[in-house]
Amino acid sequence: MRYGIGDIITIVITERTQASANLRDNNSDSRSKQLGLSVEPPATKAGGLPNIKAAVDLSKNGDSRKQGEALRQNDFSSLISARVVAVSPTGMLRIRGHKLVNIDRNDMEVSITGWIRPQDIAVGANTVESARIADAEIDYAQRGALGKPRASIAARLMGALWP
Repeated sequence: MRYGIGDIITIVITERTQASANLRDNNSDSRSKQLGLSVEPPATKAGGLPNIKAAVDLSKNGDSRKQGEALRQNDFSSLISARVVAVSPTGMLRIRGHKLVNIDRNDMEVSITGWIRPQDIAVGANTVESARIADAEIDYAQRGALGKPRASIAARLMGALWP
């Protein structure tokens, strides 16, 4: 099937990312310096002076330990219709789609752009998997206090006056 600018294709977004990082760094540093000084003055007729000794000892010990761990996992699934906005000379389709869903004053916004091959589009269903989109940019944003209960004016007034 040939697709042209303005045609609509449904994108099945199924994205799963998982990342893990682990850092362990154990360092130890030990330094020691010694400086000695010994002075013996000349003897005098009265029996001489005792030996004079001086010593300087410098030392430095250090120990450093770092430890860290990070794990992040995201799952995202959605259906979004995208419009063909350009067709390359080789037949690749540039798509762009945007969806805004408002549920109880909470905005959920999904947008997608990228390139798809016509042969990756399921015939009959007119769908393509998000993993088949080249140079895909999938943005998901959510605004609003999800699940925040909304009290009536009387309940808010009572809550402000009565702890």
